[in-house]
Amino acid sequence: MNYLGIDYGEVNYGFAIGNSITKNSTTYFSEKIASEQEALKFIENLIKEWDLKGIILGYPLNMDDTDSKLSLKVSKFKLACEQLFDIDVELEDERLTTWEAKEIMSDKNNLTDKKTTSHALAAKIILDTWLNKK
Repeated sequence: MNYLGIDYGEVNYGFAIGNSITKNSTTYFSEKIASEQEALKFIENLIKEWDLKGIILGYPLNMDDTDSKLSLKVSKFKLACEQLFDIDVELEDERLTTWEAKEIMSDKNNLTDKKTTSHALAAKIILDTWLNKK
């Protein structure tokens, strides 16, 4: 079954596609999206294109396990996805995923595609974390 990993941002969104059977994922891409409505339309198209069974949405907690400033927006976005699409939406802790993605990308020996952005790679890390828990 295919799943969509999302690194939610107020401007940049990162996307990754993964499979729960193979427990493999790949970065899809990163996109500057002007509004939540535009993001939802984009996700709707991905759901159809990839026959997605669920969305794994990065949840930005502070290091002390408290909600961050962005947590409330992510929770509202999750609710919007659940109301619009007949699909499971789960939150996955995304602490340090952007940092990890930038570290991977700065490693001269990394094998990531040079077009991959830190947002898309963060989405992959979020999705991989979720897939490996299943």
